[in-house]
Amino acid sequence: MALRRIETRIGSLERVRASIRTSGMFLVTPQIRTLHTLLRDGDDAVGSEAVRDHLSTALLIRCLGAIERGRALPSASRRGQGAALVREAKAFVAARMDQDVPLDLLADRLGVSRRHLTRLFQAEVGQSVGAFQRAQRLDAAKDLLVSTDLAVDEIAFRVGFESGSALSRALRRRDGMAAMDIRSSSNVVARPVAR
Repeated sequence: MALRRIETRIGSLERVRASIRTSGMFLVTPQIRTLHTLLRDGDDAVGSEAVRDHLSTALLIRCLGAIERGRALPSASRRGQGAALVREAKAFVAARMDQDVPLDLLADRLGVSRRHLTRLFQAEVGQSVGAFQRAQRLDAAKDLLVSTDLAVDEIAFRVGFESGSALSRALRRRDGMAAMDIRSSSNVVARPVAR
């Protein structure tokens, strides 16, 4: 019924119909994720029934477009689905490096339970979500230390540490060198950065 309604608005969906005759998995775009979140959050978040109807139509059109443009992921198996979820989780965490991303928020964002996400992440990445986030922060801090002239406190703030000394302690624990030692041992000429 929804497909017929959309087909009357935008034209033939024959290519999409051919793609969805068999089951498959497709990557979720940020637009699809946003529309899904708006619809899932309930009546208060999105307003009237007419607004929800338009949002659901927009979500369906985005999904059909993704199906038509994209290729199905290599495997619709549980493993393939788990790998896709972990990729999304890693991208979400990496994009919010300066923030603490609670596991509950991440699991809710991906539409899975906290326990399921924890198991998938550990199996795919070999470390917890928190350990992955710490490693991402420290790697980004090292890159900034060797490639910019930013103060250590500024770098710490940009990657989610409360102070330069906290960043230095974390780097020393992981790499055996404090922030200033990493900067001074680098052969790269630091570029000035607008503050």
